[in-house]
Amino acid sequence: MYRSGISSRIVLFINWIIGFIYFRILNRTVIHNKKGLLKETGILYLSSHYTMVDSWLIGVCFNPLDAIFKPEIIPHNVPEQTNFYKGKFSSWWFDKSKCIPILRDEGGKDTHPKIKEALNVSNVLIFPASTRSRENMPLRPSPSLGMLIVKGGARKIIPIKLTGLPYKGGFFPVWFKRVDVYIGEPNVPEDLGPADSKEEGIRVVKLIAEKIDALN
Repeated sequence: MYRSGISSRIVLFINWIIGFIYFRILNRTVIHNKKGLLKETGILYLSSHYTMVDSWLIGVCFNPLDAIFKPEIIPHNVPEQTNFYKGKFSSWWFDKSKCIPILRDEGGKDTHPKIKEALNVSNVLIFPASTRSRENMPLRPSPSLGMLIVKGGARKIIPIKLTGLPYKGGFFPVWFKRVDVYIGEPNVPEDLGPADSKEEGIRVVKLIAEKIDALN
């Protein structure tokens, strides 16, 4: 599991610089309700998903000094292992970037214990749609994800909506666009209702998707 050593803090800061250049200079990013990014741990951020670098965009929303002095509030990401972990250096870099690699073909359940562990000491960012999509509502809502959202140990759930990122199915969105990041208000997991069955888990994921879609 991640340790917030010097090398990780440096990597997180470099990631912020790269993200700032891309999303704040090459694109015009507007962050709504930035105060919703709380300076505490135990938060599960749930965001819409358009490109392979959406987590970079959300990382730019945090104060760059947090990467150095409060790295625990920078959320862990859950990227597809086959897309990012392609060698020793990239694996090292993404580990230091607070990534928990996932194999989506296997349903991602193997990462749930790591996500729960991360929520004990830090925060986690997940994309409920599970894949890059123009739609916020998952085509196949995962009941296990619904159970994780409610029973995974998060103290607060915060929805995030991204708009203005044209989906092209590739690594980067296009340049010179306005990008909006809407940060929602925190929810207490217990308020989402039970998630003890497959049907209830699916209901929770759909409820989160509705909360994301309603942000503006």
